[in-house]
Amino acid sequence: MDNAKLEAEFLNKIKNAIQINSINDDTENIKDIIKKLEYLEELDKNGGPDYAYNEYYFEKFSIDSSPRNKRKNNKSYSRKKVIDNKVHKASECESEIFSTLTFTGDEIRTNIRYMRQNLKEMIEQKLQRKDKYRQNYSSGQIFGLIIEVEDLCKVYTNEEGEYFSEIRDTSNLKLEKYEIYKDYNLIKQIKSICSGKLKYLIFVENANWNNVIINYIDVTAEIKKENMKMYPDKIFQLCSGCVNVVSMKNVDNTNIQYSIKESTNICSEEIQINGLNLKKYTEPNVYTDDKRLFFFETTQHMLALSPNISEREIIEYFNILVLKQLELTVQEEKYILKRETPLDAYIHISPIQRKGLYRINSNRTLEFSFQEIG
Repeated sequence: MDNAKLEAEFLNKIKNAIQINSINDDTENIKDIIKKLEYLEELDKNGGPDYAYNEYYFEKFSIDSSPRNKRKNNKSYSRKKVIDNKVHKASECESEIFSTLTFTGDEIRTNIRYMRQNLKEMIEQKLQRKDKYRQNYSSGQIFGLIIEVEDLCKVYTNEEGEYFSEIRDTSNLKLEKYEIYKDYNLIKQIKSICSGKLKYLIFVENANWNNVIINYIDVTAEIKKENMKMYPDKIFQLCSGCVNVVSMKNVDNTNIQYSIKESTNICSEEIQINGLNLKKYTEPNVYTDDKRLFFFETTQHMLALSPNISEREIIEYFNILVLKQLELTVQEEKYILKRETPLDAYIHISPIQRKGLYRINSNRTLEFSFQEIG
């Protein structure tokens, strides 16, 4: 997907945010400003800013909690983002649904320290280019940054709401989300960096699926301690690893592997899996249903669903996905396929809540209800 389309989609998401929260006092209606922002594609191609409305102009960037490397032009980039983009790009191609992932290298650890560093570094980068944004958008008087927070970090706390600088027994502790926009010491440092240079820091987080929550700070106003959290500089947190993926091919990891005892030589134009009719696809050895949502590859005995499948559509295939064995029919000959991939590798179900979570690929999961399934 091209950058212009991604930026336009992101703007549409924040315009429809389910919550917009002010961290400190603000004399203006930021919600109204956001609603009226427009994506400036031509300006974006020539160095920004990304979004503007009247005298307001905003540049957008994202932060995660992994280390960043320096390019030759001294700009930094996220190692995790490079890997994620490679996997995501591969998953867009239906012809690569049945490729294999290869894993190598060390884990890239998510860490609040990195997230803090990344935020400060990116703000400094954007402030250095402020004159260029203003030059491109001559109406601009009030500058702001829109920050997409891509990782969920968790910190340990006790019943009194205390945080810790050292590792300790966690049996009586709980985990809560780290809110970078409420990190008092960090925001005070950033306020000093931004003094006189910008007005708004707008933090955007995914609440669930495509919904977003916005928390924003008016940098020109007082930062009130009662609205913030006193996180230690070194904080006891839960670090989750991100697998370092090196792809030997273009890859996607949505496939479900099966085994079969008999040897098969499938030359038919049409096959059936548990009564579902599948016809030859444009790719060799691949069969698909009429909706082109369900795929089966005959040489590796792999099943996959389209990366574009919806929550409602997945219900149609639910009874096939959860079975340990499938029946393959080729010209009236029947074969038994035994699932080799563990069920919880791609689907998680809650029998009590009657809800399911299906992993399309490493970048996308679908949550669905199966109330109508008996």
